[in-house]
Amino acid sequence: RLADWEESWEVGARYVQQTSMLEAVCRLVAQVKALEALTPVLTQMCEDCDVELFLVLPRIVLLCFLADPKHGLAELVKGLLPHHFVRVEGCQETGAGTLTKMDPEFEGLVCQFRNAMQVLAVSPSLKASRVAPEEAAWEVIMRRAIAGSSEAGGLYKACPA
Repeated sequence: RLADWEESWEVGARYVQQTSMLEAVCRLVAQVKALEALTPVLTQMCEDCDVELFLVLPRIVLLCFLADPKHGLAELVKGLLPHHFVRVEGCQETGAGTLTKMDPEFEGLVCQFRNAMQVLAVSPSLKASRVAPEEAAWEVIMRRAIAGSSEAGGLYKACPA
């Protein structure tokens, strides 16, 4: 019992006591709630603690981070994937003693994500959407992340060839 309490305390210290990490977790929860309205299957996954949820959540975290790598879920992703971030000592631009930046592989992933979003946003079928093209592109990407590979075929009808 004491070991369980200690483990809970460590999780709390990591995700609740650090303000930036707590804010990132709160942003993630808000994003998941918004996605539940977009795709009811996510709501069902959460309610059932479906095993598929544990494949979907990392996709959501990563995509939300890629959409806004400097803010949003940056602290959470740094904590989950520390090997993709390097510390730069003595940053004179910001006046900070230590700055953390993405490694080249992760920076490349951010560029690929931005390119994919741009391609989707200019798709003729998404331009006819009821929402802004960027928002429609985001919805397509998030629906695909939630659907996984099993039910993704219908999502790409709106995408350019």
